[in-house]
Amino acid sequence: MTLLIQKEIFSEDMTQFYVAETAQAIESIHRLGFIHRDIKPDNLLLDAKGHIKLSDFGLCTGLKKAHRTEFYRDI
Repeated sequence: MTLLIQKEIFSEDMTQFYVAETAQAIESIHRLGFIHRDIKPDNLLLDAKGHIKLSDFGLCTGLKKAHRTEFYRDI
């Protein structure tokens, strides 16, 4: 959130980078079988190299069969 406050407006390239980083972070926890359920700027941290790290897994839940899109295709 601090970077967003400092910059006020991200360039298109910067926005594209952080959206991609966020998508990769979410994909990583999905591969581990979890759903975060509280993605917001306050829960996106930057490491020393500028990469996104997810935080605050308090609302996190396991990925169940009913959460997968394939479950709903035949309903």
